[in-house]
Amino acid sequence: MFWKSTDDVLAIDSGYDANKMKPKKTVEWTVQEEVELKELFEKWIDKANAIDLCEMIAQDMTTSTDKQRIEVKKKIIELGLVPEENANILKKKPKNKVEWLPDEREALRNLYEEYQYERDPVALIQEKLDTKTRKKIVKELELLLGVRKIDLDVNRCIWTKDEDEELRILYQHKSEVLAGNSLLEAIQNSIPKNRTVKEITDALIRLKLKRMKAAVLIFGQKQNMQLLTSTKSLLSKKECIMKIKNDFVIY
Repeated sequence: MFWKSTDDVLAIDSGYDANKMKPKKTVEWTVQEEVELKELFEKWIDKANAIDLCEMIAQDMTTSTDKQRIEVKKKIIELGLVPEENANILKKKPKNKVEWLPDEREALRNLYEEYQYERDPVALIQEKLDTKTRKKIVKELELLLGVRKIDLDVNRCIWTKDEDEELRILYQHKSEVLAGNSLLEAIQNSIPKNRTVKEITDALIRLKLKRMKAAVLIFGQKQNMQLLTSTKSLLSKKECIMKIKNDFVIY
């Protein structure tokens, strides 16, 4: 007795031609997705000979993150954005294994230093590195500089350069006598602009002033915490859970 897939069961029950009769799944596009597709098409069409146009558009979409290359290609044809005689520009191109050259990485580093305090630094960087998608820039910043996605989100809490410097000084001064939540609350009370403890914590992590000894995995609707102890920690898993519940470890 062997396991049977749903297709096998359908074939045994209804005949082996039944699978061919199943309706194909259709991909729905919203009005916002179609509008963004047209905008991205206009943005990348001039570079179509050097890039995989459909792949680039699929990676650059923000209104949808699950559209595949083939779906983008079909929609471009359906909307009549490419004349039939120019359909070759939609063909898949071989991927370049070396996606970032040394000069590009250095330019990325410099551009992030220049734009990191702007509302959307990735968009400004992309204007300069115009052959890179937003996703590729975010991924490379994470790898190259250790920048977190939360620090690149357009909806993130914005800190100015002066506020960063003020936070750095406050942390260095108050961490000599305080730690954990007491330190965070003291910093919160000393900052002129109203900031939540979470915003302060995120800023301290971004400035490399704060890190946690263990990785916290958030899962489920109730956001239960499962703690994975680090290799350097001498505490048991249970002790780490109690420690992190009672107090943040601040370095």
